[in-house]
Amino acid sequence: MNLINTDIVIQKKNMENIKLVVKIPISKLQHNQGLMYIKKLDGYDGMLFDFGESQYVNMWMKNTFIPLDILFFDSNRKLINIIENTIPHDKTPLGSSIPTRYVLEVKSGIVKKFGVAVGDYLK
Repeated sequence: MNLINTDIVIQKKNMENIKLVVKIPISKLQHNQGLMYIKKLDGYDGMLFDFGESQYVNMWMKNTFIPLDILFFDSNRKLINIIENTIPHDKTPLGSSIPTRYVLEVKSGIVKKFGVAVGDYLK
């Protein structure tokens, strides 16, 4: 089963828009697997997860070969937490202390490159 490819925009507080191409998991298996076993993000910047409602979410890097930046958004799509430059294969739970609806996993360095910050919005 193929993942959905889509363009998303992160709107910074200064109204600058950052356009990214992401994959969206459709099935529960795809959602659970995320970017595990992927060795290179070819033609896309990451993966966007929708948990359907706000909840406490933990991600991890088990079987993930590439470092990522993980962005946590609330139900209003406001960026509430960022974890940068994760460690491949690490089993430490990575989450937000605030309930999260959306999680965006992107190539490590995107947060720094574009100056993404808490308070920005997912459009």
